[in-house]
Amino acid sequence: MTPPSGLDLSGLLLVGSKQCPPCHQASEWLAAHDIEFKRVSCDGDNELIQWLMQATGQKTVPQFFWKGEWVAGGFTEVRQLAAQAILPKQP
Repeated sequence: MTPPSGLDLSGLLLVGSKQCPPCHQASEWLAAHDIEFKRVSCDGDNELIQWLMQATGQKTVPQFFWKGEWVAGGFTEVRQLAAQAILPKQP
């Protein structure tokens, strides 16, 4: 399944839900550490939800993609990637 049209997979993408505390924590943590990212909500977007489940094998959020590749399925994992300097800092 291809990503939904209009989904920007060029950098770090956080797919989450507006009602998801870990998603909000991840967004705040990434911003506080000057890590460049985009966030998209899967709320009510069945096409995005189906693609997300197929791409990750997961039914939970947050999910993180780096340049189109799934890299993490949670806040802890994305912090580990940042610690390894894999994620981009803002210029």
